[in-house]
Amino acid sequence: SMDVGCDITQLREYINTASEEKDNSITSSDKVKESLKFKTVDYIDYSSGLGMIFAARPIQSSSSSYWHLEYIRRLVDESIDEVMFESVVLGCVNQERCQYAIYVYALGLEHRYVSETGKLEEGKKLWLKVSSVNPKMGLLTFSLASKSGGIHAQPTSAPAA
Repeated sequence: SMDVGCDITQLREYINTASEEKDNSITSSDKVKESLKFKTVDYIDYSSGLGMIFAARPIQSSSSSYWHLEYIRRLVDESIDEVMFESVVLGCVNQERCQYAIYVYALGLEHRYVSETGKLEEGKKLWLKVSSVNPKMGLLTFSLASKSGGIHAQPTSAPAA
């Protein structure tokens, strides 16, 4: 009822008053303004609170990372077999350390992996097991899986990067 800038009942009253005054041919703009009583709209400052939003982003990011790692930790704790995931090598990050960027399909996770076998080619698929995970410290390490079996060893249909 406020979408026209004033209350509809006030607008109806104005129409009724105007039609009555039409007969008397007395319509003044002061009476129109008085009967409509437009409401003023508060100014919205879109930049207020941006500091809080920007301050909250690192907290949200670390919380998301923590719960991602906590999920992996629980998988490891509940599993009898080694927990392994299919991943793909995205590229080399540090040649001296044989450190690679990998993408773990099932987790939707891009992570760093230090190769135990030396140089790896981009696009190579690997089965990696979770060596250790510590959500509080934000640590996750993978190593080559001993076999291509286990609880999470179903191949994905995701294309190589």
